[in-house]
Amino acid sequence: METTLSAVLATQPRNGWSPPATNHSESGTPVLTLSSVTGFQFKPEKVKFTSAVTDIRRHYWVKNGDFLISRSNTPELVGHVAIASGIKEPTIYPDLIMRMNPDHTKVLTEFLYYQLRTPALRAEITGRAQGANPTMKKINKEAVQTLPIHFPPILVQERIISQLGSISDETKNLEAIYRQKLSALDALKKSLLDQAFTGRL
Repeated sequence: METTLSAVLATQPRNGWSPPATNHSESGTPVLTLSSVTGFQFKPEKVKFTSAVTDIRRHYWVKNGDFLISRSNTPELVGHVAIASGIKEPTIYPDLIMRMNPDHTKVLTEFLYYQLRTPALRAEITGRAQGANPTMKKINKEAVQTLPIHFPPILVQERIISQLGSISDETKNLEAIYRQKLSALDALKKSLLDQAFTGRL
């Protein structure tokens, strides 16, 4: 099936709320920062705190499982997506992040997450981002809602999610091994330099 993003959403994209800067504090209610979704991985620890009065009935509270997209950032980072997880206390998502949730009878959250990371959709997102400042671009609600989406039946989506999850895990393992080798090479280089300058070679 081919359609637009808005057609597969149960909850349409909506900006969060950024408390006034005068209410920034060392403790209080956590508010997600852009870094919490940058890099396509949700980071619940990337928060700042506010002492502003909040209302539990308002829309700006983020929940585990919510699908998030950054609406402002550099051209390379704008439109990064992540699935909220690991939230342990009431947390606000800011104005520069949009929250939406798919209709699970049509598309699964994880499938949508992977699709919005594809080169084709990344090109669409960056192409739609606007702003006079070349280092900071923004995408609006309409630009997100009209993104072209392709989706197969749910059973096929589940299979694709499983396959991509396995590839992602293997990639992370390879990255960890690569970092270990770089660290070992760096230690060897320092050891050789130390031996060379102390006349032990």
